[in-house]
Amino acid sequence: QVRDSSIVRMEMLNQYGCRLQGLAKINIFPPDMTISISETKCYADNKTLVRFRICMNNSYDSVYKGIPVAFYDADPNSGTAVLLDNSFRTQGRAGNCDTFSAVINTPSTAIVFAVVNYNGGSASLPGAGFEETDFTNNLSQAAAEPFTVVLEPADTSINRNSSVQL
Repeated sequence: QVRDSSIVRMEMLNQYGCRLQGLAKINIFPPDMTISISETKCYADNKTLVRFRICMNNSYDSVYKGIPVAFYDADPNSGTAVLLDNSFRTQGRAGNCDTFSAVINTPSTAIVFAVVNYNGGSASLPGAGFEETDFTNNLSQAAAEPFTVVLEPADTSINRNSSVQL
């Protein structure tokens, strides 16, 4: 069973008792993970629910267990991004794509950036949990509006036992 790129050796005897040998190099390409944010929702006062899809690509038939996903309030390549959460790890699942959810701190920028297979450094450079063929497509972004309430009128005075529509 070949689990990584390797040389496979074969040996057999033909009908005359002669030994025949051969070898072949089998190259197995690593996956090319991608992420896309499909939805963000207010979850609590300062928390946001993010739904996202991870795909393995390169003909992989299951999503690895333990793929790290990090969430930021700006592009992590900018140098000004604040880490919102990096505790998410995938569960292994059949199929080359799957959808996951995570509850993260709400970004003050109203934009959330998700990076798959990322353990620090530049989001477009290796330094990840798993080998990949392309690290430049591991980023997705989406609007994440914080929950706010605006009262109109903002300040008013009323007489006792009176009412005002908010």
